[in-house]
Amino acid sequence: MSILTGRSEKRKAIELAAVLSRVNQGFYKESTFTENKSSHGLRVITKKIWRPGARLLVSFAKDDVEEEASVVYCQRLGNKKFAVGLALSAKVHKYL
Repeated sequence: MSILTGRSEKRKAIELAAVLSRVNQGFYKESTFTENKSSHGLRVITKKIWRPGARLLVSFAKDDVEEEASVVYCQRLGNKKFAVGLALSAKVHKYL
């Protein structure tokens, strides 16, 4: 029996301007950028800790697209920043 290690999907580096906000709580918005994408999601860099399972709205000014996403992980980086893995619907990927 073999044990898989590492990522199960290939990532593609892509830097796009994005805005994160809380679902049903439009008062908090953070302008950020994507770092990479896979067939199921994105990795974004933020200034805020997001809990796994949290529901966010992600919007891309480039295409005027807004979609719900689910936080998969939140990893602390240096300089008070965090890398957040977001699971997105397939619908969004046609724009990226």
